[in-house]
Amino acid sequence: LKCYGIFRKIMTCPQGQNICEKFAYSPMHNGWMYSWGCTSNCHKGPLDKCCSTDLCNY
Repeated sequence: LKCYGIFRKIMTCPQGQNICEKFAYSPMHNGWMYSWGCTSNCHKGPLDKCCSTDLCNY
């Protein structure tokens, strides 16, 4: 599965990894924080976006 984010043109990942959506809990943001990052375990989430965690499915 190859999927890319909107930053694919300005962000490069190591070989075998893709740019994916990531969600992480951030107390500073008082909740879930959305970000992008490189990961090798992508799966296709909503709107054909690349996700790195199951949280992307909601």
